[in-house]
Amino acid sequence: ALSNLLTSTTDLRSLLERASQQTASTFKAEQVAFFVYYGEHHMSAGTVNHTRLPVYDIQMIDRHVAAYPQEKIFFTDFITEDNSVRRMLQSHRIAITMPLKRGDTTVGYLLLGDHRSGGYTKRDLNVLLAVSNELVIAIQNALSLQELKELNATLQQRIDVATKELRSSNAQLKHLDEVKDEFMSMASHQLRTPLTSVKGYISM
Repeated sequence: ALSNLLTSTTDLRSLLERASQQTASTFKAEQVAFFVYYGEHHMSAGTVNHTRLPVYDIQMIDRHVAAYPQEKIFFTDFITEDNSVRRMLQSHRIAITMPLKRGDTTVGYLLLGDHRSGGYTKRDLNVLLAVSNELVIAIQNALSLQELKELNATLQQRIDVATKELRSSNAQLKHLDEVKDEFMSMASHQLRTPLTSVKGYISM
C-alpha cells in the first residue's frame, strides 16, 4: 500500500503527510514524521500528533548519524545512555530514526514514535529498510517537481516585472511622441507668423 501511495502524488507535503499516516498505521506507531532537506530549506511533516523537532535537534541527529555511517536505522533505546541525542529523542518520544540517503548524502529522516503495543519487531525493521529506497526516490521526484514549480513561479514573476517595465516604457514613449507633436505644432505656428511678414515685404 505504501508503494502505491508513493507513486500517487507528487506534492512534497502531501506525500510526506500521507506516507506518515500509512507508516503509522502499518507499524502501529504513536506518531510518524519526516524531516526533509531541499536546497537551503527544509520541510517537516507527519501525522497530526507528530512532534516538530527544531532544526537544532535535527543537527544533533546529523552529527550522530555522521559518526555512525554504517548504521541504517537507529533505535533510541540502543544509543548510549549518557548520550545527549538519546535524551533528546526520548523527550520527543521518538523510538526509531531512519536516515533517508541518496548515495552518501542524507536527504532527510523518517522518525517513528513509540510502538502502540509491545515493540517493533525485526520484520518491521526489514520492511522499513526495504521501502527506504522507494521513499528517497519519491521524495526526490517531489523535490524536483517542487523546484520546477518554484523556478516557473520565479520566471513568471520576472516576466510580470519585465512586462510592467515595458508598459511603463511604452507609456513614456507615447507621452514623448505627444510632446513632440505639440512642439512641432507650436513651432510651425510660431514660424508661420514672421514668414507671412517676410512674404509681404518681399512681394512689395
